[in-house]
Amino acid sequence: MRSRKTRGLLLAGAALVAAGAFVALAFHPPPGPRSLARFEPDRLADLELAMWQAYYRKEKLRVFRLLVVTLREQYRYSWARAAEAGLHLARAAAAFGEARGGYERVLPDLERAYTSHATGRRPASTRARWPVRSSSGGRRGATPREGAPRTSAPEVRRLLRESYRSLHAAVGASR
Repeated sequence: MRSRKTRGLLLAGAALVAAGAFVALAFHPPPGPRSLARFEPDRLADLELAMWQAYYRKEKLRVFRLLVVTLREQYRYSWARAAEAGLHLARAAAAFGEARGGYERVLPDLERAYTSHATGRRPASTRARWPVRSSSGGRRGATPREGAPRTSAPEVRRLLRESYRSLHAAVGASR
């Protein structure tokens, strides 16, 4: 009888420790400065390329996963915050990719993703300046087979890395 009680207490203690570890992992951001000026340009370029590839292949779960990783690694979000923002961004990307008009319907998800948890403020004036091409100027969400220019992944990776390195140098110089 006594061993059952001991075993139950040990099991309850282990469950409590596991729950505590989960909360610590899920809700605490990684260490280090939380600044948009501090990022790894090559890693960010690689993540962005992978997201674009997943987006055009309509791999919605992969887009979500890559967004969460990007928000966690590059912007130092906790896993929980990264998952919440990533969900809104992935949902907006999926809706945008399938839309042939009415693009403003993705704005609520974009606004929720970019709302600061610290300040509770929404991004400035997203409704007023939503850039959408008209049907005469090109289709948003077009797949490469439907007319988007074809560029090889290595070339896109090179260009993205070059761009993010340049941005990194520029924001680093302004610190």
